[in-house]
Amino acid sequence: MKRAQHLPLAFLAVAVLPVALFLSNPTPLALADSTAAQPDWGYGASNGPEHWGDLKPEYRMCKDGKQQSPVNFESKLDAIHGVNASNADAQSGDAAGTKEENEMRVNVTMPPMSAVNVTNLGHTVRWTPADGVGRSMNVGNVAYSLVQFHVHTPSEHRIDNMYYDAEMHFVHSSTSGHLAVLGFLIEATDANNTDFQAVLDDVPKEEGDSEMDTDRFTATNVLVDLLGKGGYFTYNGSLTSPPCSDNVRWVVAASPLQLGRLQIKQLARTVGFSARPPQVNEDLLRHRRSSSQRQNSTSAPSHLNGGDQKSSSDVVRASRTVGCGVAFLVVWALASWL
Repeated sequence: MKRAQHLPLAFLAVAVLPVALFLSNPTPLALADSTAAQPDWGYGASNGPEHWGDLKPEYRMCKDGKQQSPVNFESKLDAIHGVNASNADAQSGDAAGTKEENEMRVNVTMPPMSAVNVTNLGHTVRWTPADGVGRSMNVGNVAYSLVQFHVHTPSEHRIDNMYYDAEMHFVHSSTSGHLAVLGFLIEATDANNTDFQAVLDDVPKEEGDSEMDTDRFTATNVLVDLLGKGGYFTYNGSLTSPPCSDNVRWVVAASPLQLGRLQIKQLARTVGFSARPPQVNEDLLRHRRSSSQRQNSTSAPSHLNGGDQKSSSDVVRASRTVGCGVAFLVVWALASWL
């Protein structure tokens, strides 16, 4: 399933009850690399994202933060950077660009992983490189090193209010302790993706179990190529789970990664529901205002009137799509556990 589709209301009504029961079970997912005991937050009715900011004082950023993640990208408003450019030179920085453009340039170095530790945390599957090889992501002039990668089901980020089937996050850290996350939206296809089968096959069946130095992940070039050919969104955001700390740099590939439906179902049965809803993010809104002002300064008044009319229709379309997204979550949860 690529994105949400409209569904009969009768089917939605029948599906609501079992999904409500499913969502009442906490399935926490920490973005940071942690093996701490079961946290006191989750995705259920009483400890889900809408309550995180009230559970503990140290979680207050979950409701008070101004640059929160995830977000909903608007294809007509949010710039896609680095389209159809090679990773080596397209994102390395261009002295002729503006300061803002240079700060958004990304360069990823991710050689194949000959050894990977994988852990079933119950609420997520986490892979940690164990071969001692350095992997990095440069955003502007800041260098980050890869720490671990994990998966969410369904996706946390959206494009035009549409979910994807899953999302993979590659968490990086700078020498100063700041985080940057490279995200890939994942859509389902009929055929399994053989490049990723190796890291999926050895996922431990029981929560808390780990496999050490047994996995290999050699398809990292697929991710780097996808980023270079399709471009990426980037913004300043936060952790997508408590404590929801701001000052996390996000780079999200604009083109989705494709995995087989059976592969995604395998992950969903292990991870469960682990997606925080899109949040208000002032950094993203600031870039949208800046972009709109630049467009208005070069547009004739007659064009502005037409643009306003189109914007109104977009609001109606977006509101309908949100309802469609709710229906998608219902179907996703049921399909993942059938």
